Amino acid sequence: LSNDNGFPVVQAFGSFTMDLFTPKSDLDLSVNFSAEIEDQCPRKKKMKVVRKFAKVLYSLQRDGIYCGVLPVVSAKVPIVNVIDRGTGIECDVTVENKDGMTRSMIIKLISSLDERFQILSYLVKTWAKIHDVNSPTAQTMSSMSIISLVAFHLQKLNILTAFTMGSADPPSSNIARVLCLVKRWFRFRKC
Repeated sequence: LSNDNGFPVVQAFGSFTMDLFTPKSDLDLSVNFSAEIEDQCPRKKKMKVVRKFAKVLYSLQRDGIYCGVLPVVSAKVPIVNVIDRGTGIECDVTVENKDGMTRSMIIKLISSLDERFQILSYLVKTWAKIHDVNSPTAQTMSSMSIISLVAFHLQKLNILTAFTMGSADPPSSNIARVLCLVKRWFRFRKC
């Protein structure tokens, strides 16, 4: 990922790459210094880099390019929140967030298996935001937790197969419509 000059590469992940974003979604970015998935960057180093990014972003904030710069180094994943003034897009900048990138790729793959997963995930995420249960900082569920529950729900209905290594389950024969799946999700009843 780092180019020949050794510079880091910025990669998007999260709802934008999973194609589960809304007009109000933030853009999750990971600044990666290594292309190796196995490379583990120590937390203290991530915190140090986040602080350095925050200093640069504060300078750009004074120039009117960004606003709302907020480093959160005590978070589970150290992060800098920033808003681009030109677009109004809120960005969450992390360092070497390989776990987040990998989870996003997995969810994108699951979405490609059955479009109902993507539709139901989007609907349930929207419902969760409306009901204020989609905010890990408020000790509720993260979007990834909600999406994982949707996947589990569809597995229980034999729409998605188990995500185990070497699973050779045949494609699902369950052709339930999205409306039926939504009803089952929210009312736990059969269609």
